[in-house]
Amino acid sequence: MRRIRSVLAALLILSFGLIIGLRLFLPWEDLGELAFLEASRELSRSGIFLQASRFDDEGVVPVFVVDRVEMEGFGGGATFETVKVRPMPLRSIILGKPTASIELIGGAVSLPGDRGRRIGGSLEVSYGQGRITIAEIEMAGDIKASGSLSISPNKGRIVEADVTLKTPADLDGALSMASRFMPLSRNGEGDWILKRKGGK
Repeated sequence: MRRIRSVLAALLILSFGLIIGLRLFLPWEDLGELAFLEASRELSRSGIFLQASRFDDEGVVPVFVVDRVEMEGFGGGATFETVKVRPMPLRSIILGKPTASIELIGGAVSLPGDRGRRIGGSLEVSYGQGRITIAEIEMAGDIKASGSLSISPNKGRIVEADVTLKTPADLDGALSMASRFMPLSRNGEGDWILKRKGGK
């Protein structure tokens, strides 16, 4: 029993040392910027364009921090003061594809002919089998959203979606226009559903 405890203690110390070593000597900020640029390249194939002004990292287990993120695509746009990306190693192993949780802070979404609407929240992003999957969507603010969707960079379209939206009633006109570009349907005043079954 004493020997087992000694081995476990040694493994714990080794793991801790490895984490500290990786934290101190890997260029996390540069890795974060590289990952952002790769994500931007993949999304641009679907008509979604990303840019940002500053990259940083924080915490012992690195969290990538991206400031002033701007996104355009699908007939609208969004800006966020800060986006925090937390890699999820265990989740990535379970799903068999790179996965990260994303926190969106101080955001504004704009649709054609409309002013910016306040929004913020969190979601989970993974990439595999030629798809970018956005799951666990929980957005709050002037526009509320929940659900999940998948985008195919090769096809340049939403291939699967099940997202519910709650918006101010005066956005119905702008969303009706947006429904020409995506599988979006009205479900009552200020209530919208973005829905597409896989393969359709």
